[in-house]
Amino acid sequence: MQDITPQIRAGDKTVRQIIEQRMRLLNLERYFLLGDRSNDPSLKEISVELRQLYRLDERYLKASARHEAFENHINNASKALQSQRAASLTKMVFLLTVLSVPLATMQVLFGINMDSAIYQKTKEMFLEKTTWAVVVVAVSIVAVPILAARLFDFIRVKKREFL
Repeated sequence: MQDITPQIRAGDKTVRQIIEQRMRLLNLERYFLLGDRSNDPSLKEISVELRQLYRLDERYLKASARHEAFENHINNASKALQSQRAASLTKMVFLLTVLSVPLATMQVLFGINMDSAIYQKTKEMFLEKTTWAVVVVAVSIVAVPILAARLFDFIRVKKREFL
């Protein structure tokens, strides 16, 4: 009954189901397929008989192979969806960049006023504290999110290496 359609919304439920199935397989192996559960010879004999009667070894191998196929499929689907999202995000960033450069250039060219203080008192403006404060704020607005994203990526990679 496992849903294997590659949908973004179904991801959490699918992952939870795969984890639950993996736990069932591990419990089957741990409680029924391992022969070291008891030192009592009669219990071992009953266990072996039940194992043979219900063909647990064969059923475990089939279920395990099917489960690995599910895991591989979900992993591949997840990678494909992630690649698709990254491609659309890249296209969107490219489009915004292409549109913003001409608009910014037009704004600068149409907004030039030769009587403005930037043209009349350039040296004094660069000596003002307010000018430098505006520059620092403008650079921070761009730099802080980029640095934060890089820091989160660095921490995530280090966590993955540690695990």
